[in-house]
Amino acid sequence: MCEIFFPLGVPPEVQSLFNLKEAVFDYNDSVETYSPESFFVPSSRNLWIAGNESAPEVLISRSAMECIAFLSLNLVKYRNPDKLCFIALGNRPANGQLNWIRDNFKKRKYTLLFEDDLAGRATDVVVAAGLKSHSVKLRWLGETVEVACKNRSVKFSADQFSLNAFELAFSIRTGIRTRKSILYSTFLDQLRYDTS
Repeated sequence: MCEIFFPLGVPPEVQSLFNLKEAVFDYNDSVETYSPESFFVPSSRNLWIAGNESAPEVLISRSAMECIAFLSLNLVKYRNPDKLCFIALGNRPANGQLNWIRDNFKKRKYTLLFEDDLAGRATDVVVAAGLKSHSVKLRWLGETVEVACKNRSVKFSADQFSLNAFELAFSIRTGIRTRKSILYSTFLDQLRYDTS
């Protein structure tokens, strides 16, 4: 157990599942660090993985702390957290990471835990498409997002852009779901700032 997680309200069973002895998370080529004063998420070519690697559900986020916050806030919904595997990609998801996940976590249910903002929704699209072997390119054009996939491009208004909109526009069914914090951009922010 690590004292830094108690003020956040991270339950002991979550600390135990993630084996939290300190707020440093190793990606093998870099580390993620958390303190109440600072938070650093690396841009890594590797992954941070926790939980049961043979679990039927794989939850993917940008950071280890986001995984911890998500489970802390949703522990009631996941009564058997030993049936979950958590993966953090770091700040810039890369094709090599997505290929590795696809090859090593076959026939699993994927859930994406990225931010509830334009960057998070864009990451949902890039990660979901990559996990299903679809190549996508995104380009911001003011209030518009242009997505190139399957030899064509489609423009979306930034406020309407989502994984669902992408799937409908390109007739792709990824079967991957997304989870978003309701009141904050991230689950970590919800854990840190929601006092209700």
